[in-house]
Amino acid sequence: MNRFLSGADSIFDYIKATAEPDGDGLRWRTYDYADEPHYHFNIFNGVGGIPLFLCAFYKARKNPEALTLAEGAVRWCMTAKPEADCYERGLQLGR
Repeated sequence: MNRFLSGADSIFDYIKATAEPDGDGLRWRTYDYADEPHYHFNIFNGVGGIPLFLCAFYKARKNPEALTLAEGAVRWCMTAKPEADCYERGLQLGR
């Protein structure tokens, strides 16, 4: 088996196991630059980057559960309340 796909399988298993239902979506506790846990919608250290992995994983593995998790993450990001230092729009710091 391809070692990269094995690694992706392990990451997918972790993402699936740590998903937290919240409202109409799914979220994950991630860590900010100060290594503090948080729930945030940004792409680089929040929930927003997780659906990118999940869609690529689906493309490689054809696992429909990956798309279900990705959709839940996107729904959560769309409804998450921005913090005072975040913009309402934008790919990295916005929704």
